[in-house]
Amino acid sequence: PDNDYQVEILICGGSEELKGTSKASDDCGCINLSDPDPQWEMDTFVHRRLMPDGVLLPDGTILFINGCQTGFAGYNNRNRDPTFDPIIYDPSKPHGERWLTGLANTNIARMYHSVASAIPDGRVWVAGSNTNDPPNITAEYPTEFRVEYFSPPYLFQGPRPHVNHVPSTLEYGQTYTISLNLDTIATGDLRVALMNHGFVTHSQHMSQRQVILKHRFDDVDQLEIEVPPKGEIFPPGPGWLYVIHTGVSSVGVHVMVGQESLEI
Repeated sequence: PDNDYQVEILICGGSEELKGTSKASDDCGCINLSDPDPQWEMDTFVHRRLMPDGVLLPDGTILFINGCQTGFAGYNNRNRDPTFDPIIYDPSKPHGERWLTGLANTNIARMYHSVASAIPDGRVWVAGSNTNDPPNITAEYPTEFRVEYFSPPYLFQGPRPHVNHVPSTLEYGQTYTISLNLDTIATGDLRVALMNHGFVTHSQHMSQRQVILKHRFDDVDQLEIEVPPKGEIFPPGPGWLYVIHTGVSSVGVHVMVGQESLEI
């Protein structure tokens, strides 16, 4: 809300051309679509890759996971050299200092047809990969049926805030009181995020969105939040509400947003 709910989009990676030997792009661009004269702000994708999955995390950072370094999207040897290292982009940091590396690697190649999605407990669900037509579990890069869960750094940075109560339905432009448990942590650097984790296929995360809500403390354990004024900011339907304190996220609470606008 501090920037009047301006829309920012980040696009990273890709293939230089449709060849099995082409190298992945190391470009990363961010654009503010609400700017009267929008311009791309370019950055270096610190570990080049194509077909990455970009996942919005509750703390406002973006996880890039899966993908590979050579080829293009498609079956049968069209992509290879998998990337095993997740990286995190922090848009709040100064330009040139936004990438966090050195995270826990996987040993499973996840390229074409791999997926990743944030889940309410704060982890990221990671699955899939099939570069073979028909599916083949003995290929160099086999059709993959194993599932992994990635735990972002905020799950290891101290006590998590606990949300005791949130109204099940939130209407546009209205204010609501939510109950928190902050007994073991001091109030201070706190944000409330409304998220749609969307759905993912082919490295595209449709409907994925995060909106930070206006809030103020009513009491040490009560917070008044303000829902965005219209559906263009957060479309009507299901969402997840998170409270983030000093960078540590609560478990998400399921809510319905704009229920009145869904009724016929």
